[in-house]
Amino acid sequence: MGNRNLILAPSAQRSASGNSAALETSQMTELAVFLVVSEVSGTSPSLTAVVQDSPDGDNWADAYSFPAVSSAPSVLRAGWQDLKMSIGRYARLTWTITGGSASFTFSAHVVPVSSD
Repeated sequence: MGNRNLILAPSAQRSASGNSAALETSQMTELAVFLVVSEVSGTSPSLTAVVQDSPDGDNWADAYSFPAVSSAPSVLRAGWQDLKMSIGRYARLTWTITGGSASFTFSAHVVPVSSD
């Protein structure tokens, strides 16, 4: 696994709230999540993104809430060390978009460190 960049949410224009697919983190000892916002439009746009974790891929809890984003470009980072003590087996990104005709182009990347 090494330090390769994994895509948690691919770069896309989004105008509705949603969430990414689950990413298994069980082989990682540390990870960083980067939220990269490249474009914003609309009236009073706001993007709130949350990294969630889960022991089973079905039941989710908030692990980290990024500060709200209203302009681009923006890059935000969250990181964890010793994942066995701090995050469940799976991780995903969930987001809420608010504002008049609000649209955000963003992606989320995970940079893991393997336990190998």
